[in-house]
Amino acid sequence: MKRKLYHVFVDLEKVFDRVPREMIVWALRRQKVPENSIILVMALYENERSRVKSPAGLSEEFSIEVGVHQGSALSPLLFIAVMQEATKEERGENLKEVLYADDLALMAETEGEVVERLSAWKRGMEKRGLKVNMEKTKMMVLRRKPAVPLERRRYPCGCCGKGVGQNSVFCRECEGWCHQRCSGLQDVRRAADGFRCPKCVGGGRQEEDARKVLVGEDHVEIVDEFCYLWDVMRGEGGAECAVRARIASAWRKWRELARLLVTQGEQILRCFSHVVRRDEGHIVK
Repeated sequence: MKRKLYHVFVDLEKVFDRVPREMIVWALRRQKVPENSIILVMALYENERSRVKSPAGLSEEFSIEVGVHQGSALSPLLFIAVMQEATKEERGENLKEVLYADDLALMAETEGEVVERLSAWKRGMEKRGLKVNMEKTKMMVLRRKPAVPLERRRYPCGCCGKGVGQNSVFCRECEGWCHQRCSGLQDVRRAADGFRCPKCVGGGRQEEDARKVLVGEDHVEIVDEFCYLWDVMRGEGGAECAVRARIASAWRKWRELARLLVTQGEQILRCFSHVVRRDEGHIVK
């Protein structure tokens, strides 16, 4: 509808380690789980004790009274049940919240509305023993026009984001290149050494870096890109950032396996060369 949409990506701090045990019982009962099953589940957390292993040896035993077991197949199910019941009061009727395990995204058409929803969710989470990490919580504004151009080349233009060629000039302030058509100059060869691109002259770069929103006593940073559920989202939409992120991830995995593949390939070639030496005439035929 050609309107802005405000997103807030909420980060919960160490949720698996902070889930209160009484919240697990409360959520399972609200989910109408049989009482015998609840007793069996909570028996796993009865008199739970642990130690810390260090180079100096084992520490003294201490009790663990909060959180769910790490690595247990039952822990994600218990956590989902707690989140399902703990967020019923904050969830709205329309599709303005996306909650996948502990990854929460809030959406609204105005900045004031999304800040209000974030404050309500924050109060609801803290009331039930969970804590929102405001430093990792980010806001992104979905708009048609990009706030910062997407860098598509090795040497992108600081104004439009496309790759520069010979007709370009270097900006001393942001240390980036700028097209002649974006610089506003008639001839880039006659540009002074202290050239500043239109982005730096207008102050847009500094304003964009310092944008934050006040939520209660905390500040939430406004970003142009965010990785949500292993996919990269960008303010102006599109799938280019997501495609580039997946290509980079594939190359990282390839580099991790390249040494193993080369080692196996060398072994195969070594065996093949041994066969050739033993019966070279047969191989040629």
